[in-house]
Amino acid sequence: MTLESLYFEIATAKNARAVLDIIKKETVGYTHKEIPFAEGVDLLVEKAGTEKLPSILFTAHIDSLENRSDVIFKDGSFTGKGAGDDIAGVLALILALKDLPEKHGDVSVLFTDKEEKGCLGGIAFFENNTKKYDAVISVDGNGEIGKGYYADYLALGYQINFYDRVGYFHIPFGSEDVSVNRGDLKDIDGKSACTLTIRCADKNALEKWFKKLSLDLGIFITPDEKNREYFYKGKYGKMGVVERRRFGYIGGRNSQNVVEYVKKTFKKDGFDFECVKSLKGGSDATYALKYGYPALILNSGVKNAHTERESVSENDILTNAKLIKRLLGIF
Repeated sequence: MTLESLYFEIATAKNARAVLDIIKKETVGYTHKEIPFAEGVDLLVEKAGTEKLPSILFTAHIDSLENRSDVIFKDGSFTGKGAGDDIAGVLALILALKDLPEKHGDVSVLFTDKEEKGCLGGIAFFENNTKKYDAVISVDGNGEIGKGYYADYLALGYQINFYDRVGYFHIPFGSEDVSVNRGDLKDIDGKSACTLTIRCADKNALEKWFKKLSLDLGIFITPDEKNREYFYKGKYGKMGVVERRRFGYIGGRNSQNVVEYVKKTFKKDGFDFECVKSLKGGSDATYALKYGYPALILNSGVKNAHTERESVSENDILTNAKLIKRLLGIF
């Protein structure tokens, strides 16, 4: 089966269970353990190692913010809503498992469900897992292949939630200090809207970033101190209601040993790996970090994530599979 065929088989699967069945079919020779939780089901794919190597749990999520109904394959790339996030990570991991090196360490790959609903599958797994891993790597980063993100878990700081009724592609990504996570599409007053969560450990940095966002979008802000809510109105119409709350912080740079291991491994294929910034939430890796595992996010090659122009190239998926194989085996 070609990569294109496998892509569309997964992309057009009716539900999570159908996706997991495809993964099982493509990974014959591995053990498969389904891990149900209230909102969905995860799948853990494992194989005992032939060599003693660092124990890494790889993750990718099977759900998508969009149904991928308008995704097309043209000029070597898949393009459209939901085209890459995170089917690119799922495919790279499947391809790596299908071509596992003869000499390899313990293989553990977790395919999570409901990541776009708030990392529910990842949380359910790490809350109950008792097995020790040297590291967790989520293949779910947006951007250049061979790069990644630190996975920071924010549990003590400041958070804003609101709806963007215009369309999520109007809201920029965050900065080094501020994370922006896009959530479910909803129908607000008859118009499509996307939930947005903005987080930052530093209140001043958050307010500075949001002030710039307000100017960029032509929004004016009216605080309602009694209810501690903000209302957003401007040239794009009412943006929604903001809710502020505090949360905690665990620095992903505690995972520096993992970064150095990946950097050394990728160097063999000419990739100078680095974590380009911290991703403060919105990834299964952030919850792995919360529960004590060194973790990072590996880019999956997706461009323009969570927009109508979202895309990933076939070549980037194949390259990522090759890099993951390097981390799994001995060559």
